[in-house]
Amino acid sequence: MLVAPVVTAKRRTPLHRTVSAVLLVGAVIGAAVFVGSRFFEDGPLHPQRWDGRVRELVGFVEATRGHRYVHPVAVYFLSPGQYSAAIGAAEDVEATAEERTDSARDVAELRALGLIEGDPDLLAATKDLADGGTLAFYDHELDVINVRGSTMTAGLRTTLVHELTHALQDQLFDVGELLALHGEKAVAARSVLEGDATAVENAYVEQLGPVDREAFDAESAKAGNEAESNLEEVPEVLTTLFGMPYALGPAFVDLLNARAGGPRLDRVDRVYHDLPSGTAELFDPASYFDDLDPVEVKAPSFPDADDDRSDVLGAAVLFVMLAERIPPADAMAAVDGWLGDASSSGRVRDNGRRRVCVQVRTRVATPADVVELTDALEGWKRAMPNQDLISVSKDRRRKTVLFRSCDPGAKVTVGVTGNSRDALLLPVARTHIAAGQINLGIPRDRALCVGTEVASRLRPEDLEAEDVTDELRDRVGELIAEAVASC
Repeated sequence: MLVAPVVTAKRRTPLHRTVSAVLLVGAVIGAAVFVGSRFFEDGPLHPQRWDGRVRELVGFVEATRGHRYVHPVAVYFLSPGQYSAAIGAAEDVEATAEERTDSARDVAELRALGLIEGDPDLLAATKDLADGGTLAFYDHELDVINVRGSTMTAGLRTTLVHELTHALQDQLFDVGELLALHGEKAVAARSVLEGDATAVENAYVEQLGPVDREAFDAESAKAGNEAESNLEEVPEVLTTLFGMPYALGPAFVDLLNARAGGPRLDRVDRVYHDLPSGTAELFDPASYFDDLDPVEVKAPSFPDADDDRSDVLGAAVLFVMLAERIPPADAMAAVDGWLGDASSSGRVRDNGRRRVCVQVRTRVATPADVVELTDALEGWKRAMPNQDLISVSKDRRRKTVLFRSCDPGAKVTVGVTGNSRDALLLPVARTHIAAGQINLGIPRDRALCVGTEVASRLRPEDLEAEDVTDELRDRVGELIAEAVASC
């Protein structure tokens, strides 16, 4: 399932559902997300011709993307109730006991990482994100597009361009196979898919006339405000994690397509056959171009734990975790040395009671990276309320850093900051700046250096700015000029 994001008035920040299983919340959320349409169950429907309401949009997608559809796709314009049923967010769908147990475990692990506090209902949150945070979705299992509403406003037409691009992707590259990936690979595949669709969507917005553009902006602001109101009960860090492909993907596609001669995205065609291996290559694309696959890391063990789990934390979630507590530039620098990691969790005995604890061992590139990541984790630890439940250690010879953190419990105020949402714009800005430099004729390696230098000097208030003022534009211009001279 591939959804269209709802945008906010501030920064068109996506509040939506993704199909990727991210980190330790993957099991329960994956089960909730990987569903087909529950409203149309008769299998793939291939009409002989396109719905007249979308025919012009189909032509735009084909012309922009440089490919023709193999066959038309059915588009269903649904009432709110029908849309909720189609996306699998109907209120009468009860969670199983196993799903509830897994969800409680996921919450404990996220509390241990300082990403959630209290005892939120993750299952309800995933439904809210799916329903209240989306406008349309392409169902790759049934090969149909389901849309909330039927009035062909500028906003709905733009949404349809995004979803029609997903339908074209499916006919060209088999979306189902990409969505069957797991963990870090799933986030990478999702990011390419969404970056591709967003590039076409943005091209459509750019060609809107003044009247339609004004209507689109107003509609986007209204929809975004409504979405934020509907999602007030959803932990903010979940919207950040779930929205990650919509942030990282467009920047990565922008870089791929730099100096490619227009919006046809020819280079993106090739990346479907050589996807990034994980979020590290999206955060720092130099590792993608250098063809550096993640190294295998031995998962740390819990000798006295029951109900062990093992997984990969990943560069993106490590960044989000750190950026909740320390300056974004420090978090980005610490993550840039990431070569691979392994995480484990289990219930361990602590002072006579069982706590859920999480351990992560991370391999980095150099001894200097060991120091940088260790310092970042120590800073994160100092900002956590449960410091006595956290430990950080390093092994310079093996170039690994290990941290362990235990769930402080639902009654402890973890102090989630929400800072990671704006902080995520830092690696995004780095990649967009690099793409801009490539378009000016600067070699890719040097352009990536410029992007890193500029992003590392951006201030929190620069990231939080709602409007690009002349002062901010001048400041960024000066930073770019200095970086070009030094790289």
